Amino acid sequence: MTTHYSSYSRPLSDMGLKAELLLGRYPSISERELDELVEIFPRLPILDLALMTTDDRISAKVAEFRKAHRAKLTTPKAALIALIGIFLLVPAVTIALAWPG
Repeated sequence: MTTHYSSYSRPLSDMGLKAELLLGRYPSISERELDELVEIFPRLPILDLALMTTDDRISAKVAEFRKAHRAKLTTPKAALIALIGIFLLVPAVTIALAWPG
């Protein structure tokens, strides 16, 4: 049985639904479930996280989880490197295309 805590303006991703389910029961989740939540939380789509953070029924659990596990909730290094690469590549391509001659 799946518990869905709210009716968001758009549906959560599959990962967001899983996080919502686990956060709804947090802190009364198993060690395996906690490990799973720590693993998926940094990878949640930003919109899913925003929707859960502003939902009165689950926002306190999100804050409690973040506070308790802050050190474990890091963004994957590959994602950071990719983001930096995009920010460097876009201006370089724009300049190259705009350069006369």
